[in-house]
Amino acid sequence: MNKRILGLDLGTNSIGWAYIKEGENPDQSSIEQIGVRVNPLTVDEQTNFEKGKPLTTNADRTLKRGARRNLDRFKLRREQLLEILKSSNIINEETKLTEDGANTTHSTWRLRAKAATERIELDEFARVLFAINLKRGYKSSRKAKNEDEGQAIDGMAIAKRLYEDKLTPGQLTYHLLQEGKKTVPEFYRSDLQAEFDKIWAIQKRTHSDILTDEFYKELQGKGQRATAALFWTKYKFNTADIKDIEDSLKNEQTIKLSNREKKRLQAYKWRNDAVSIPQRKGDPLIVSRDEEPFSVKFEKIPLLNPAFKKEGTVTAANASTMNDGAAALLMMSKEKAMELGVKPIAKILAYADAEQQPEWFTTTPSLAVPKAVAKAGLNMEDIDFWELNEAFSVVGIENTKRMQLDPSKVNVNGGAVSLGHPLGASGARIIVTLIHILKQNGARYGAAGICNGGGGASAMVLERI
Repeated sequence: MNKRILGLDLGTNSIGWAYIKEGENPDQSSIEQIGVRVNPLTVDEQTNFEKGKPLTTNADRTLKRGARRNLDRFKLRREQLLEILKSSNIINEETKLTEDGANTTHSTWRLRAKAATERIELDEFARVLFAINLKRGYKSSRKAKNEDEGQAIDGMAIAKRLYEDKLTPGQLTYHLLQEGKKTVPEFYRSDLQAEFDKIWAIQKRTHSDILTDEFYKELQGKGQRATAALFWTKYKFNTADIKDIEDSLKNEQTIKLSNREKKRLQAYKWRNDAVSIPQRKGDPLIVSRDEEPFSVKFEKIPLLNPAFKKEGTVTAANASTMNDGAAALLMMSKEKAMELGVKPIAKILAYADAEQQPEWFTTTPSLAVPKAVAKAGLNMEDIDFWELNEAFSVVGIENTKRMQLDPSKVNVNGGAVSLGHPLGASGARIIVTLIHILKQNGARYGAAGICNGGGGASAMVLERI
């Protein structure tokens, strides 16, 4: 009986192998196939080799082997879960099991949180089960010098932190490096693209001759080297050569860093500064999150006096604040968009106005919004998310009650009471917010309503494209 043997020769940075058939005697034995796989040395390993230092890739192999094992286990669990849910008629071939659409990373997390306190639909329950099964990260069994090195970064947790703290990947990494962290997190491609677009938009203000729309299209999908090559080909300048960190970064900790670590810290400092706003005096201002929600003093809310009546319920805490703010909208016809090659992000399906006695202006959105929904040829149940501008908290509450809306779908990112009320930009602000909420949740239809001081209100229905 012939034996089939696979022989392996494991070296530091190469693997040799041979496939052999062994018979009962040498004449019946043969080498069927041989080969070698070379694992190129990293920059650090190459440097150590040139300096005569010992090198090993065992620690890295251990991490990668653990990652492969966890991936295999995850796939097996997923296949079995998929089979069970299908056999139980909870899902079918058409059920969407992941986020559907751009910037919808956190919609499953929202469902997962909701499932702990209230009822969700069966297809949503399936998504939650798959999210729980999706175990990201692993811990090395050996060769890890510290926790950061031994444990892979949880990509979902990082994305959640970027979202909650309103940070770009570059800003977060810069903060971590300043704290003495050695490991740079892994980021989702969508977060990196969003950072690129933000940096491009800000730097284009002062470098409009270089950062053109045509050049932006050329850079799409390009890696670091290809991007650097395009800058040299088109404008004849290279990536900045970092000799040392700037004086503002020098302290007792940073002067002990290796040259490579110093260059990385300086590079991320520039990347962090690229999304900051220069000031006439002092350091640049970094706007990483809305200010108003974090200025509230909850312990003072019960002590506030009513604003309009002695026995009233409206106070400074449940009324909108006046804030600086901005929103931008570019609207055009379908024909013009096709002519210019512009890809729309949303479509206006209908709009409507309503009015009643001026003293009842706060409830007029409940008349305007259904009117706009009907003009769009939709039912109220077809709308996925609602934005109702809040002059006062009671506006959102009362109009939600009158239109019998699901409160969990109204002002899901906060309204004017929590975010602020930018006079002159309120209508644009809630429309821009609504569009992004639809994108984040992979939803299709949204409706917005806003009242005015004369008894009237306006409403608009949108469809995400």
